[in-house]
Amino acid sequence: MTSQTKHVLPSWVFLILVLLYLSLLFILQLFTNSNVNIETIADGRSIDFFKWLQLIMSVFTFVLPVVLLTFVIRQERLKFFNLHRNINHLQAINVIILFIITIPLVSVSGVFNQYLLDLPFLADFKAANLAKEKLIDDLIQSFFQDKTIGGLITNIIVVALSAAVTEEIFFRGTLQRLFHENIKSIHLSVWLTAIIFSAFHLQFSGFIPRTILGALLGYVYIYTGNLWLPILGHFVNNSIAVIGNHFNIQQLNDLEKSTKANSTLYLVAIVSVGVITFLLIKIRNNESLKLSPNILKSKEEV
Repeated sequence: MTSQTKHVLPSWVFLILVLLYLSLLFILQLFTNSNVNIETIADGRSIDFFKWLQLIMSVFTFVLPVVLLTFVIRQERLKFFNLHRNINHLQAINVIILFIITIPLVSVSGVFNQYLLDLPFLADFKAANLAKEKLIDDLIQSFFQDKTIGGLITNIIVVALSAAVTEEIFFRGTLQRLFHENIKSIHLSVWLTAIIFSAFHLQFSGFIPRTILGALLGYVYIYTGNLWLPILGHFVNNSIAVIGNHFNIQQLNDLEKSTKANSTLYLVAIVSVGVITFLLIKIRNNESLKLSPNILKSKEEV
C-alpha cells in the first residue's frame, strides 16, 4: 500500500523562507566577520577549537534548518535531498575527473575576475570589500599553520568534507530544487543557485570561478538525481585547495583568485571546457543513474 506525502504550503512559500533565511545569514556573516580578531585564534589550541567550531556551526547553519523543513513538508529526509541513492563507481570516477579537469578553467576565470574588479567603476566596491576579504583569508590561512599529517587530516575533515556535505545539502539539495520547482528552468535554477552560493562566501575576488564551480555542481545534481555526487565533486575541489595550502603548492593555492595566466594555460583551459562538456554528457547519459523523475516534484510516493 502506498500513500502520498505533499507540501503543507506551496513550494514558492518554502523558497521565500529559504531565501529570507539565507539573507539573514548573509547579514549576520557580515557583522560576525567584521568583529573577529585574528590574534585571539593565533595559538594552536585556539585554531583547533575554531576549526571544530566551524564544523559545528556549518551543521547548525546549513543542515539543521533544512532538515526541520522536511518535517514540515513531511517527506523522508534522505529522499527529499536525494541522499538515499547508491553511488555508481563509474559515475564517481567521472565526477572526480571532472573537478580535476576544471582546475585550468578555474584559474583562467580567476584572472578574468581580477580584470573585472580592476575596472574603474568597480574601484569603490573593490576597496570596500578588500579589508573584509583579507580578514576571511587570514582566518582561512590560520587553519593551515599546522603542517603535520594530523593537521592535514583535520583540515580535510573540517574544511573539505564538512563544507562539501553541509553546503551541498543546503544549496543544491534544497535551494536549487526549490528554484527549479518554481521557475521550471534547469539552467536558470542551476545558475541562480551558483551565483547565490558564490556571493554567500563574501570573497568577490573569486566570485566568477566559484560561480562556475557551483554551476558544475548543480548540473551534476540535476543530471544524476543523486546529491552524493556533487558532494563528492565539492569535496575533491576543496581537498585540492587544502593540499595546496598544506604543502605550499603555489599552483594549487587559491586557484579561485589567480592573477597570472599565459597562452599555454588559456589553451589548456579551452581543452578542459571540451573535456568538461564530454564528461557532463557521459554523466547525463549514464544508464544506471538517470535523472530521477521525483527529484523536482513536491509529491512523492512512499
